[in-house]
Amino acid sequence: MLNQLRGRNLTHIGCTFGLIIGMTVGMFAAIAIFNLVQSTSASMLAFFALIGITVVLGGLGFYFGARLSRPS
Repeated sequence: MLNQLRGRNLTHIGCTFGLIIGMTVGMFAAIAIFNLVQSTSASMLAFFALIGITVVLGGLGFYFGARLSRPS
């Protein structure tokens, strides 16, 4: 399995920024959902908002970071 990952570099700065921004925005969204939704499903909605925003922004950061950091 490690042989399949050789040569792949996931440490470019876009992925790191995407995950940091995703966790921050996702946390604020989860807090807002807790405050706005007054039902038993608020914790589940907040969890999915946090995970969804983090994954989407991390993926976008990875994609754009890989595009910008390719050698010409």
